[in-house]
Amino acid sequence: MRKSLTVLFCLVLSLAVVASFSCRKASEAVAKKIAEKAIEGASGGKAKVDLGAVGGVDVSSLPEALRYPGAKGVAKFSMSGEEGKGTSYVFETADPVANVTAFYKKALVGWKTSMTMETEKGTVMGYVTPDEKQSAIITIGADDSKKKTTLSILYATK
Repeated sequence: MRKSLTVLFCLVLSLAVVASFSCRKASEAVAKKIAEKAIEGASGGKAKVDLGAVGGVDVSSLPEALRYPGAKGVAKFSMSGEEGKGTSYVFETADPVANVTAFYKKALVGWKTSMTMETEKGTVMGYVTPDEKQSAIITIGADDSKKKTTLSILYATK
C-alpha cells in the first residue's frame, strides 16, 4: 500500500498544479479524467477526482479530527484497491503554518506519530491510529504569493 500511496501522492501533486492553472471547466474536466486514468493505471484500483465544486469539496469521509476549522476545500482525489482506500484532500486557509501545525498536534494526540519534519515554511507530519487501520500524512505549507497556507491531507484506511 505504501507504493500505491506514494504514486497517488505524486499524481495528486501533479494534478493540483495542473488544476491550479486551469481557468475553464473544460480544462478541469480533462485534467480530472487524465488524473483518474493515471491513478487507476498506476495503482490497479479505482480513482475519483473532485476539484472544488460549488459549495466546496465533500469531506464527509474525512474524520473530524483531520478537518481544520475554516479551511476551504480545493480538491479531493480518491483511490481504492485490494489493500484499502486512500484519499487526498487539499485545503487553503489564511491561518499561518504554525497555527495549523499546532492544531493537528493537539487534535491527533490519540494517534501515533510516524514522522515529523518542520521548517520555517512548512511541516510534514505522519500519523497512524493505534490499531493501524487508519493513517494520515499532513503537509502544511506557506504560499507567500497568495498569503495563504496550503494544507494537504493524505488519509488512508485498511
